[in-house]
Amino acid sequence: MFTVIASLALAVGVLGVARGTRGRAGAAARLLAAATVVGSLQVPVLEFDSDVPQFPTWTYLPVAVAGWIVAMVIVRRLVPARWSLTVVVAGYTALRIGIATFLDVLDHSGTIVPPLLALAVLDDILAQRGQGERVRLAAQAAVAPLVWFGWLNVAGSAGTMVPVGELLASLAITFIAASIVALLVGPRPPTMRAATVSCILLAIALLGLARAPRAAAHDPGQGEDMHPAMLEVRRTDNETVAVTLTVTGGRCDQLVARRTVARRAGDIRNGDLGADGTCRWRGQVRAPDDGRWFIYVELAERGRAIELWVPLAGEESVATLERPLYAPPTRPSRQLQSAAGMLLYAVLAGALIAITRASRRLAAPTI
Repeated sequence: MFTVIASLALAVGVLGVARGTRGRAGAAARLLAAATVVGSLQVPVLEFDSDVPQFPTWTYLPVAVAGWIVAMVIVRRLVPARWSLTVVVAGYTALRIGIATFLDVLDHSGTIVPPLLALAVLDDILAQRGQGERVRLAAQAAVAPLVWFGWLNVAGSAGTMVPVGELLASLAITFIAASIVALLVGPRPPTMRAATVSCILLAIALLGLARAPRAAAHDPGQGEDMHPAMLEVRRTDNETVAVTLTVTGGRCDQLVARRTVARRAGDIRNGDLGADGTCRWRGQVRAPDDGRWFIYVELAERGRAIELWVPLAGEESVATLERPLYAPPTRPSRQLQSAAGMLLYAVLAGALIAITRASRRLAAPTI
């Protein structure tokens, strides 16, 4: 996240300098810098876009839409020409399409293209009709989450879909997040009333976040290698995955099976795991074919936890991995992680506000 904010700051600085540069070089610099502004603020949801969700899916839309609104405000200020937002977002969209195509050609897991172009066109149409920035920000806060949700259903398994059961909560949090951003980075510096409303909305959002389950979509941190092994997971039906673990080297007589686990976006499902001959274990776990799951086997050796995992995409029927079993590192307490996370994100929020204010100063006419 610090890299995201640093990239955003650099892009805004370049964009501010490029405003005074004429000719094709200046136009190209403005386009690239503005596209970087948009792209930087979509990086936090890139794992969702690539169907590798590490956090609950209801957090997807709030982060994506809030990032888009901040990017839209900055680009509008520093590239104020007619239809400039559409041109910038078209360039960014073309880049994302190129990346997705390149990954597909190499037969790698892909990524979806976010529906920003439609939202940029909407904002440009409203701007051409004389609507002020506050009206346009309100329109984005209301329309963007619905457009995004619909687009995710069109994209299907290429990205992470927000389940219908989580849609209402996700839309509510998205609207709150977008409203906070609109109040803080809108056309004028926030008034005391706007700051108060923002704090109230933020408190409501934090109450929801505090109740969120701890998410671990996949490897929480590779640890010490223990025993060479091969892990195979095979889908037996639309809901179930069969798991086979074979230790291929060293002694295995001290290994004790614990469980099989399927993890995805904070959803954790436990399954059985038992010995099946010498140095081999079998089990099964429920993992619906609606997206990429991370299938773990968990064992113990002399009381020490040992594990191994492999991803299984929704369209795959089998996945194999040859890699040593490892002992995961000890995690710090959740209280310590939460406190450190709140401090770091407070610093990041302050930096983000400073960057948006800097864009206002850069956009101001000079004498």
